[in-house]
Amino acid sequence: MKITCTRKRSRLATLLLALVLMPAMVFGVVSMVARPARADNPNPITVSNGIATVNGVQVTQAAAGQIVQIAANPAPAGQVFDAWTVLEGINLSDLADKASPVTTFTMPDKPVNVAAIFKPGTPTTYSLNTSVSGGHGTISPSKTNITAGSMEAVVFTPEPGYEINKVTVNGSVANVTGDTLNIAMDSDKTVVVTYKKIAGGGNPAQPGNPGTPGNPAQPGQPARPAVNKNKGKSPVPAAPNTAAEA
Repeated sequence: MKITCTRKRSRLATLLLALVLMPAMVFGVVSMVARPARADNPNPITVSNGIATVNGVQVTQAAAGQIVQIAANPAPAGQVFDAWTVLEGINLSDLADKASPVTTFTMPDKPVNVAAIFKPGTPTTYSLNTSVSGGHGTISPSKTNITAGSMEAVVFTPEPGYEINKVTVNGSVANVTGDTLNIAMDSDKTVVVTYKKIAGGGNPAQPGNPGTPGNPAQPGQPARPAVNKNKGKSPVPAAPNTAAEA
């Protein structure tokens, strides 16, 4: 009788222990199933023509569930970014913006391979505007459609007796040596020059106009001899001077 009671008590204790431990066991199994992939088990990321980052740090792998940002490299000369293409691991629809050179996706539990695609683009050009303020010289002419990154030589030509006073590029004073200024065309540029008289130089004398030669003198006509109208006639005697005789 005592043995039977002891067995019953033992079974009851085992049942109670099972009832206590079962919820904990079930919770543990559920937790293991729902637990995300650990960061120490990452998968590789391949980005052709670009880089991948997680929280601002460049990476070549990431764990499932992490937000990965991908950014295309600068486009080669004469080209622009076109779009992203997916080679492995995710779909294009998984990208936040497939048409943007910088976008994101959520890392799956497998490797990912994407690539940035470029296409021919219209080259960037700028304009060079030149002018003289106040006259007394010239400057090389303005230009348009200058390829970005090229160099342009601006030539200044003051009038005789004048020299460069000041040159500004987009409103900022530029240092000029000689009569040429080389400008890097990384934006539209406006160049303005002013000239001034050379100190103590004055204006150079201008040559006068040569005189107009006169007409040569015409030779005169030879004088004609006087005609004696009394030739061949008797001379008329002079009248007596009566006043003298008186």
